[in-house]
Amino acid sequence: DLSETVKATSMAIFRRIAEAEAHVHNCGIDEIHFHEVGATDAIVDIVGAAICHEALGVDEVHCSSIELGGGFVMCDHGKLPVPAPATVEILHDTPTKRGAVQFETTTPTGGAILAEFVDHYTDEPAMVTKNTAYGIGHRDMEIPNVLRVQLGSLVAQPAAGVDAVPLGGTSDEMTGG
Repeated sequence: DLSETVKATSMAIFRRIAEAEAHVHNCGIDEIHFHEVGATDAIVDIVGAAICHEALGVDEVHCSSIELGGGFVMCDHGKLPVPAPATVEILHDTPTKRGAVQFETTTPTGGAILAEFVDHYTDEPAMVTKNTAYGIGHRDMEIPNVLRVQLGSLVAQPAAGVDAVPLGGTSDEMTGG
C-alpha cells in the first residue's frame, strides 16, 4: 500500500547502497549481497524515512556535517575500519567529521538515507523551528546517541542590528544534526 513516490525513493536509497557495495567489491550490482542492509531494521529505516519525507512534504532538507565515528566495526566481512567502506563511498562529496567516539556512528543505510534527501549541508542553519523529533539510540556513549530532526522555516541572514525574518513565510524544512 506504499505510494509510488515512497517506493521510488526507497529503491533509490537501496540503489545507492548497492552501487557503493559493488564499487567496494569491484563487481556488478547484480553480484552484490545486501548482508546487514537486508535486515528488517534497515528496511524499516529506509522505507520509514521515505514515508516520513513524503508525509511531511518538505521543500528542502538541510543537514549538519555527518559524524562518522572511529575505530572498527564487525560485519559479515569481518573487522573493518570506521567508517565502513560502503559508507565512505556513499558519502563522497559530503561534509563529514570523524572520531567523536571509537565506533560506527553512521552506517551505510544512514548515509544513503541522508545522501538521498539532503539538499544543503550546514552546521548552523538559521531557522525558525515549528516541531522537533528525536530518535534515541540504545548504545551508551561519550556523546549523546541522538538523532534530532526539526521542521521549520529558514530565515534570512540579517544585517547587523536587524531582526531575522523567515524566507518565503511558509516554506517548511527538515533539518538533521
